[in-house]
Amino acid sequence: MTNRTWGFAIGFGIGISLLVSACSGGSTTANSNSTGSDSADGADSDGADSDGADSDGADATDVTDGTDGSDGTTDGNDSTDAGDGSDATDSADGSDAADATDGVDATDGSAGSNACTEKSQCSGAQGCHEGMCILEPETAAVLTDNETDNPVDGEPNLDCVGKALVPSGKTATVYGIIDRFGDGRPTYDMEVTIFKASDWPPATCAALTDPAEAHTCFREFKEGGLSTSDLTLPTDEAEGNECKRHTDCPVGYECIEKSSIEYRCEPNYGLYEIAGVPTNTPLVIRTRNLKPLLESKWKDTYVYNAVVLEDHLEEGGRFRINALMVSSGQWVTVPTTLGAGQIAAGNGAVGGRIRDCNTADRRGYTIGFASVALEEPGTATGYFNDNEYDTVPLVNKSDTDIFGRFTIVDVPQGWNRLAGVVKGGDGKVASLGSESFYLVPDSLVVLAFPGKLPIFTK
Repeated sequence: MTNRTWGFAIGFGIGISLLVSACSGGSTTANSNSTGSDSADGADSDGADSDGADSDGADATDVTDGTDGSDGTTDGNDSTDAGDGSDATDSADGSDAADATDGVDATDGSAGSNACTEKSQCSGAQGCHEGMCILEPETAAVLTDNETDNPVDGEPNLDCVGKALVPSGKTATVYGIIDRFGDGRPTYDMEVTIFKASDWPPATCAALTDPAEAHTCFREFKEGGLSTSDLTLPTDEAEGNECKRHTDCPVGYECIEKSSIEYRCEPNYGLYEIAGVPTNTPLVIRTRNLKPLLESKWKDTYVYNAVVLEDHLEEGGRFRINALMVSSGQWVTVPTTLGAGQIAAGNGAVGGRIRDCNTADRRGYTIGFASVALEEPGTATGYFNDNEYDTVPLVNKSDTDIFGRFTIVDVPQGWNRLAGVVKGGDGKVASLGSESFYLVPDSLVVLAFPGKLPIFTK
């Protein structure tokens, strides 16, 4: 394989690649991941190669509470009960058959329109994987080391698929930049709130039937969350410094192309910090704009199944997870390019990045030639070319680029589940597992999977 240069890394997710991959326009960024540390994929340094099992007993098969939610017994595992739609092994109803890692059945027991139990229920080159129909890739998966942007030989490491983390009861301080998808203003007037995935979504908001009311309820809800709007802004000490990559600039800066031969560091991102975040626990990270005059410029973003991995804590018990926002320009550009028109009121988007599991020696590598699907589909799915500067999806592409990016637009509100597959060098198709999430009206969900320990590039 030949070396490949790093493009505009917006991995919508995760993780991204972003659902709404960054729209070009305004200034362009240098040859590096402009998402700033893979944060666009929704798993910036969330440090978990699996989303971990909830320990609050929310999953019917969660043995930590000693109660089997599906039959009321105390054996804690009703793993063979395929009739209630809540068991982790329940694939008969198209629910979360394999996603035992977050303890949530994405469909609450009701099958989505893309659900399946066997290949005969799917069409064409699709196979039935993780309880849903997914187009099987024609090409074997390839790996890219995002630290060097060079290809890596070998098969993806999928050891983390379906594995659960055990919450330790310990906490850490989470910090990072508020990254941005698409061209737009600096991310200074923002609020970041971190929830346990087991506490999300709030039932009071999910019960609302009017999309606008639900949107407001979700974005303002704080009960049980850890929140901050006290951001640290980058100083002007590095402004104007020459650079070639984003990593040449301090955190909070971006390497901006000033001319065909000149790149300079410019401040672009607010920095947040939140203490007391539980480790080895699936999280939901919400980011929203706080400045009314700029409300039309942004869309709220929810990063699902981010995890503070206890054995990867930095000195002082710190862990980096970049929050992010998506510009309204991106919200329009991507669905239009995919022929989906505009995202309908009350619907949203999903995006991220496919990355393999980290090992003791390395963080996760992005996976090219993977394909994804939702149990309840959106109007269109998009993938990108191998230049991350180019953030407009390719209409006829059916698998991820070397940076693992994907996007799905015009997705309905409510519980859903994302799954993916790759083809191995032996020609066999392997599952990447699945991730459950709740899509808030008029918002972006970011997921990176199966691996959630990215290489930071900004």
